[in-house]
Amino acid sequence: MLTNGLTSIVGNYIIKKDQSEINGLFNNMHFYIAFGVCFCCTSLLNMYQPFIKVWVGDNSLLPFSSVVLFTLYFFIVKIKNVGLLFKDAAGLWEKDVLKPYFQIVIDLVIDLILLRTIGINGAIISSIACIFFGFIYETVVVFKYCLKSSPRGYYLNTGLYFMATAISCIISLALCRLSPDRGFITVLHNFIISALVSILVFVICTCRTKEFTHGIRFIKGSILKNG
Repeated sequence: MLTNGLTSIVGNYIIKKDQSEINGLFNNMHFYIAFGVCFCCTSLLNMYQPFIKVWVGDNSLLPFSSVVLFTLYFFIVKIKNVGLLFKDAAGLWEKDVLKPYFQIVIDLVIDLILLRTIGINGAIISSIACIFFGFIYETVVVFKYCLKSSPRGYYLNTGLYFMATAISCIISLALCRLSPDRGFITVLHNFIISALVSILVFVICTCRTKEFTHGIRFIKGSILKNG
């Protein structure tokens, strides 16, 4: 919803600014989105099972492997939002017109192979494969026609953000499992741990990047302006 609301603003920015400023905006927005995704993925992994247990009981719990796959699916869907935003803002809809057809084929093939053998996890894996293909396809389109540069740095940054998210999930999961199940208290407990760990890990993993420095300057500028 937030990225959809930014489409016209980004489109106006693309028209008025030079290429380096456009690329800088893209990288900074990618960083901010990744920060939110890290927090949400960590929370999803640690809170899904306790919340479902409180809400509808143990009988409705999914296997933990499914929760992990859901978390991975969420990461890919949300981390590529910046690419979708710039693609729509630049009016590049015709450039990826074939993408949905490739995704349908990928989804159908993987579903036929995995759905009968591993059940719901097969369906999630097929969705992950489709979304990942879309991520690669959309990235090529955006960097070729809008950003006019190599996507190498973008892929490296995405890898860094994925690593930060994975580390955050692993550490917070280990900490959450130290506490016994206490119903809603566990949901709240896991949320606090997820929030603290995800923020700390993401800052440590990205503190030397240009995007982190820009974020700090932006926050300081906003505080001084409002103060």
